[in-house]
Order: sequence, then C-alpha cells, then structure tokens
Amino acid sequence: MVHRASPLLFLAMVFAACVSACSSNLSVPTPGGAGKSGFKQPILGLVDMQDISWHDVEGGEPTFTLANVNQFPGVFGGIVINATWDTMQPAQNGPLNTSQVDNALSAIQTYNAQNPAHPLGVKLRTYAGSSAPLWAQQIGGTPINIQRNPAGCNPPGSNCPLTVGRFWDPSYIAAWRAFQTLVAAKYDSNPLINQVAVTSCISQTDEPFITTVDRNSKTNLIAAGYTDGAYQACLAGATTDYASWKSTLIDYTFNTFTSMQLGGGTDPAFTLNTMTACHTSLNSQCVVNNHSLSEPLVPGDSIVYSTMQTLGAPVNFQTQSPRVMGCQWTASIARGVQIGAISIEAWPETKFQGFDSLTPANVASLAAIFTNPIAVPTVPNPLPSTCTGFNPTS
Repeated sequence: MVHRASPLLFLAMVFAACVSACSSNLSVPTPGGAGKSGFKQPILGLVDMQDISWHDVEGGEPTFTLANVNQFPGVFGGIVINATWDTMQPAQNGPLNTSQVDNALSAIQTYNAQNPAHPLGVKLRTYAGSSAPLWAQQIGGTPINIQRNPAGCNPPGSNCPLTVGRFWDPSYIAAWRAFQTLVAAKYDSNPLINQVAVTSCISQTDEPFITTVDRNSKTNLIAAGYTDGAYQACLAGATTDYASWKSTLIDYTFNTFTSMQLGGGTDPAFTLNTMTACHTSLNSQCVVNNHSLSEPLVPGDSIVYSTMQTLGAPVNFQTQSPRVMGCQWTASIARGVQIGAISIEAWPETKFQGFDSLTPANVASLAAIFTNPIAVPTVPNPLPSTCTGFNPTS
C-alpha cells in the first residue's frame, strides 16, 4: 500500500494566510512586477506547461501556442515558453538566435493586452541535454549515446536514442554559464518573464536530478568520464550558473538524488542539502519545484516534499502525466496546494488526457483550489492503469 501524507493543519493555516495576503495577485497577477524582496513576483495558480513530447525525439524542437489557455478565459496564471540551447546558440561563442522566445513573448504580450484582468506570467525553460548544440556536445569528446527512459518515449516503452554532452565537465558548464549570461542580458529585465527554470546538468528531460535507467547508457556515460561526484558538483553549482539573472526568480526542480554508477543507490541527504543551499544563497529568489506531483505522492521523493514544507521558499510543481496520476486532477492539485504550491504546471494535450480534454468548469474548479484550499480527496488504490476525463473513478 502506498503511504499517503496526512493533511498538515499548520501548513494549511500558513497557506491560507498567504492566500489572504495575495488573493488580489492570484486573481489579477502582475507578470514580472517587483515583489517586496526586489525580485519579480512568482507566478500564481495554474500554469500551461505546453506540449513537451518533442523532447522525446533527437533533434526535436518545441512549438508554442495560446490555444490551450484560450479555451479557459481568465483561469490560468502562467504559461511556459520552452526553448532549446541548440536553436538559441548554434555556433560556439556565437550570438543568440532568440526568435523562438521572442515570437512567444510577442503572442503573450498581445494576449495580456487583450486580457488585462487576467494576464499570464511566463516561465522560461531552455533545454540543454539532448537539445544542446553539437559544438557543446563535443566538448571533451564525441557526443554520448544514451536511451531516453522508456516511460517517456512515445509510445511508452519504445526505442528513443539520444545523444548528450559531458554535462558534468567544467568546460561544458562554463559554456552553459556563458550562454545563460547572454540570455539573462536580454531577458532578465523583461517584465513578462517571472521565472527562469534551472536546466543545468540535464540529460534527457528538463529535470536536473532525473538520470537514465538504461544500463548501456550508464556504461557509455561512465566511459566518457561520468562520476557521481562530478554530477553532484554540477547540481550543487547549478544556481551559480544563473547568477546573471538578478531580478527573475530561479526555478529549480528537485528529485531524490540517484546514482548513475552501476549498482548505485540514492542520496536523499544530498537533495535536502542542495534545496537548502538554493534557499540560503538566493533567499526568496529560489523557487523549489518538483515535476512528479500526483496523489498519492511518489514515495521516492519524500525528502523533496518534506523539505518544501520546512524551507519557506516559494513552491511550484508540475503534475505527472494525467494517465500516470490516474486522471485524479482534483486530488493531485489539492495535494500540491497542501504542500505549499503557489503554482502548478499542468499537461495540456488531449492525446495525453491533459486539461484540454476537460470542461471549463473542471479547470475553473482546479484553479479555485489555490484560493480556497480543500481537503485532499481519497483516490482509488491502486490508481487505474488507464483513465479518461476529470476524475472518473471517484
């Protein structure tokens, strides 16, 4: 039986106090506006994470659309702009190509002008890993062949070959930091962009702590010089990679550290220490995130959830894919809010049973949980292996 965390009355009281103080911002957010800390305001409420299936394929590139939020007027507080390092800096030491981001920002600016009571805040997420440019993947040697974790392939369990660079190598990290300096110079002062996602040290997703489970991939990485110590050094230094971002919030996604050494285990203490260091060094500029939100919670990431509750930092989530969370939308969002989330990214695509498949009333009820938290509903145990709709089994 999966253990479920019991409701925390104290946390609920704290969050309710936050809601009382911030309710005007939840209903009428001010994208990019400076908060009391001097940093931009965090995104509040539901966030359209956009379709991310493109990154399951070598050479895939994101698209951007406002069609998802347009289906639910006034409901969403934010939207993600996904971009790739290879598109933005195809030549080593070369200038930025920012059309991928600028076109999305232009569309959002128009949307916000048309919806002044419910403007969208922006989270900028630039992928490295398999989306790093070839010149970066060649730093220190030839690109490394790995397999995308089977659950992320489309269809799940299929063959998903990718190539990555030596993301732990100091020379690679220096190139990534130089890139972030250029991106920050252009966008840190942009009032539309509230948060920038940390994607340092990534290999196959946008989550820095997610590692490959494929044995041959691990063997290839180790042969190329990978060690857990070098990987941990990369993760510990990830906030420094974003030092050029002075006013935009730094959004760092955490999981329990898992060794990629053959036969390696986990190191929850390292995750706790890295989360704490982010909050200590950046204070309220650090947003602690996790991309595995579901009800029940993922037991392996318990250290992440407990640390979120004790740090006092802004908390964000991204849900599991709707099918993985059994389409338990209400319970999952309610659990995230109970832990302290002020915003939650949700999957949009109907083909994944995302929120595009829900009714306006369904989505509005999810958004309302941020301002009026509810008790976490009981979900089926086990969750259904297939599901459709909003909350079909409860």
